[in-house]
Amino acid sequence: MHAETQPIDLDALKAAGTLPTPKGIALTVMKLCQKENVSLADLAHTIQADPALAGRIIRIANIVNPNKSRPIASVTTDTLILIGIQAVRQVVLGFSLVSSYQDGPCRNFDYKRFWSRSLVVATAAQALAAATRLAPPAELFTCGILGDVGRLALATARPEEYAQILAQGAELSSAELAQREAARFGLEHRDLTTYLLHDWGIPKLFIDALYHHEQPEDSGLPDGSRCRRLAYLLNMATLIADVCMQSEAARQEVVPRLYTMGNTLGLDAERIARLTDEAVRDWREWGNMLHIRTHAVQPLTETRPDDGKGAAAPALPPMRILVVDDDETLIFMLSRLLSQAGHEVRTAPDAKRAMEQLATALPDVVIADWNLPDGDGLALCRAIRTMPGGNLIYVVMLTEMGEERREIDALETGVNDYLRKPLNPKLFMARLMAARRYVDLALRAEPG
Repeated sequence: MHAETQPIDLDALKAAGTLPTPKGIALTVMKLCQKENVSLADLAHTIQADPALAGRIIRIANIVNPNKSRPIASVTTDTLILIGIQAVRQVVLGFSLVSSYQDGPCRNFDYKRFWSRSLVVATAAQALAAATRLAPPAELFTCGILGDVGRLALATARPEEYAQILAQGAELSSAELAQREAARFGLEHRDLTTYLLHDWGIPKLFIDALYHHEQPEDSGLPDGSRCRRLAYLLNMATLIADVCMQSEAARQEVVPRLYTMGNTLGLDAERIARLTDEAVRDWREWGNMLHIRTHAVQPLTETRPDDGKGAAAPALPPMRILVVDDDETLIFMLSRLLSQAGHEVRTAPDAKRAMEQLATALPDVVIADWNLPDGDGLALCRAIRTMPGGNLIYVVMLTEMGEERREIDALETGVNDYLRKPLNPKLFMARLMAARRYVDLALRAEPG
């Protein structure tokens, strides 16, 4: 039986004081920042009156401080100028909510996990902002902290009803949970997040990016626009959060998606691993400062495919796999994913070097991109089929295009499977099971 819709009146909730709101000195600081002619000396004095808040502002200042040899030790007018009044206002808001809403009445809402995840999104967004220069790191830190505040608002404003939804949707995706929220309340968590961020004076650029960050590819934002790139950045920050918060098995599925998203932002695999590890270190340090639960996470820069430290056992008997693509990030991602599953992986950047490797030793599987620097994957497939023993090789074609005609052309050429980019790691590994069965049957059927 479906629960009756109980629409939320946001203005009424705000008037009743049931939505999350900053308190104490944080509220005073935010009001001071809103003044047109705010006195920086008064603002610094107000912040210093709260030692915990001052310590957090000093840490933010040292992150953006260009002179690392002279760390900042106190909140002064120079400190506030370095961070920026708008950023000060935003980070104070975030810290206030973290401190004030560590627990609450919604029995199925995990407040501690919520803030732990929000914090790692914040440190990841901050690290990515510094690397890409899409926005000031301090402001992206706040976007990470507040990006999911609509969920906290539902847990605060309608704790009993939201607890019922959460009890039913423990395994639901974010999109499915949003559908249930909308059916029950007439709006979803993103709508509440947008309302609150607008009310708190967060710039529209960040509000729009946060609204679309869960599914940036479907946002409709202009290609190449700053807002769309920020949505991708924030999505990547949530993937880093998944690396920290999910089980080891789930983490193995997230990491390849993380590298793919990083490539969208122009980050290579080595830098992605380094930024992820930096975000995790900051997450743990901020967790100690804010009394938020964190834990150790194996660094991506130290992960080895065969180190045996928590890697999932191979799902398939090992196969010899040749990956042909000129996308270095995709090569890195697939090499890691396949090696961790126990397979022997070789790579080639184009058809010519792929054929050189095939002349030396035949693999069980060839995974090739449709568009190669020196031709197309179909031509490579035809060449493979003419080689002695080439009929036994399982050929997988990768493409960003989804036309039915292309898929038909690939299959008629002799391609065994056809996958669209960006790859879904779980689906990709499941498809390899078909490759394993094909290779086994082909070998058994081969005479001699």
